[in-house]
Amino acid sequence: MILIRTTVDMARAIDSPLDPFPKARLQVHAERLAEYDDYPPEELALFVIVQPGDTLASLEQQTRLSFVQNGTLRFLPESLEREGDWLEATMILSDDGFGLVLLVRPEAVTDPELSSLIEMLEREGTQAEQGEGL
Repeated sequence: MILIRTTVDMARAIDSPLDPFPKARLQVHAERLAEYDDYPPEELALFVIVQPGDTLASLEQQTRLSFVQNGTLRFLPESLEREGDWLEATMILSDDGFGLVLLVRPEAVTDPELSSLIEMLEREGTQAEQGEGL
């Protein structure tokens, strides 16, 4: 799992040998976050790139968040984007707008609980998109 909290973390991730989709998405987010010069990135968002072998337990431990409670998502996706085999899910975690961006290749996830979380995110994100058109 790659966690990105700071400007240094972001630069390191962008310079690393990532797949094109997460690298491009991180670059877009870095440019957008740079516009908020009154706030350090760690006050605005947390970025997580899920790696093969990661589990829901490790995701929750590393982020200090609980994503599922009583079988439902605690944070609904604000946006969901799929490109190739990558998925980007953005969730707002607090009233002040702090967000979490999750980048994951769903087909590469082997942990059943993490797979279930991703399926719930995709289902909720699809329902939200369909509701916007009403």
